[in-house]
Amino acid sequence: MNTDDVLALGATCTTMHNGNRNSRTALGNSAGVGPVFERDVQRRCCPPDHGIKRPRAAAQDMTIDGYGPKEGAQSIVFVVDDDPSVRESLQDLMESCGLRTITFESAGQYLAYSRPNVPSCLILDMILSDITGLDLQKRVAGTNHPPIVFITGRGDIPTSVRAMKFGAIDFLTKPFSEDDILNAVQDAIARDAEALLRRAALADLQQRYSLLTTREREVLPLVVGGLLNKQAGTALGISESTLQIHRR
Repeated sequence: MNTDDVLALGATCTTMHNGNRNSRTALGNSAGVGPVFERDVQRRCCPPDHGIKRPRAAAQDMTIDGYGPKEGAQSIVFVVDDDPSVRESLQDLMESCGLRTITFESAGQYLAYSRPNVPSCLILDMILSDITGLDLQKRVAGTNHPPIVFITGRGDIPTSVRAMKFGAIDFLTKPFSEDDILNAVQDAIARDAEALLRRAALADLQQRYSLLTTREREVLPLVVGGLLNKQAGTALGISESTLQIHRR
């Protein structure tokens, strides 16, 4: 199963909420560096044939042999930014593409939230009211955390290199285009969906292994290693018929 099967990606992100276009294309940010999205983004980035893939609100197939998020699970985009206009702008854009969006004004609020087990990504501002985006990335490193897409009004090369080195999907400087943020989010959700499936399948194997008897655990590596029943039985000092009982 590939990424397209997992997320059922398709269609184009061409239908926007007309009543909210101005709020998306003309909003400034708290750093005073201009709009969140480029002003001509509606004309330049989303023509009818642009072809931005649109993740469905509810994926049709998100399991491998029954493991992983169940059918109907909805992908989520988390947004952490201390500027309410940025949060509103991004939420409007993501939801116009069928993506459930949850916003937070601080890292503390986000960390206190209990995330559901569905494919997700985090759009994270570099400068927050409590800690920096890099500090938050460091705090969640090594956990089953969704991929991060950084946004900032004060980008520099060393910071972007550090963010990417620790696994960020992208590092976007405001104002960025809808094309750039949507493609980054799509990539992040696809990667998280695949990671969820792998973790679920591994957990199932570990649970099955825990149910094996001591003798079955001795037989398993020999059989997996390619030994015939007679050879494995000899290695364990048991008869071939006894080994066959333990490998069923």
